[in-house]
Amino acid sequence: MTETISLKHKAQNLGIKLGKERINSKTLENVSELKSNFLKNAFVEVEDFLSESFAEFCYDFYFKKMPLHWWRASSTPNKDANKSGITFQREDEDKSETYQHCLEHFNKGNFCYFFHRTIDDHKNSCGCGECDIRGFFKSSEMLSFLSDLSGRTISSTSENFSSWYRKGDFLSAHHDDGNGQIGVVLDFAKNWNPVFGGNLFILEDDWITCKKVITPKFNNLKVFDIPKEKKGVPHFVSTVLADSDLDQFPERKRIAFGGWFN
Repeated sequence: MTETISLKHKAQNLGIKLGKERINSKTLENVSELKSNFLKNAFVEVEDFLSESFAEFCYDFYFKKMPLHWWRASSTPNKDANKSGITFQREDEDKSETYQHCLEHFNKGNFCYFFHRTIDDHKNSCGCGECDIRGFFKSSEMLSFLSDLSGRTISSTSENFSSWYRKGDFLSAHHDDGNGQIGVVLDFAKNWNPVFGGNLFILEDDWITCKKVITPKFNNLKVFDIPKEKKGVPHFVSTVLADSDLDQFPERKRIAFGGWFN
């Protein structure tokens, strides 16, 4: 049985108190300015989003404690032509055929992706680090922040998960229409170099012109509006080119947590 690592328990073992609030107090002080940028651009970045202690514990869990077999290779379109939706594959499965299938669709200009993520299959009593993070994203603290930021009543999550873009992983251009009212991604990679790939490209409404390029940055929250009239903000994640071998580069991981809210 795999030992689960709770961020709360780890904090207690180190003699450090996380505190009740998980969002950086400076973030809350700047919410009016963040709201102005969000309403103007339908997108905003929030640097140093989490409190320093909570962000570091999240990093410790993802980069040092989380079991490798918790990750699933996820891809679309489904490699089985008779099925729709996402293909999920375990770490011990051969993914080469699936990956080539996605590349074929990529070259045809179709929406497709291949990256690694988690699925919400933990028991309520699990108590692991990811469950702590999931709990925070569903908390009144997070919902209240997004409500203040957007000027709407945000009351629930529609889906959220951890993502890991490994070498060769990518997400083609798309919008998030149908997933919720707001999309968020919180990065945990440290010292990520833009030449590694895995950068987020925000596009203009023509889906060709690049509006902004964002390199993954530790504790940086990205918030997308999903306006119905435009079906969301077009964006994509460029292919990761750098190796992320667990033994040789243990901290070179493009890991994030994100999802959608209503």
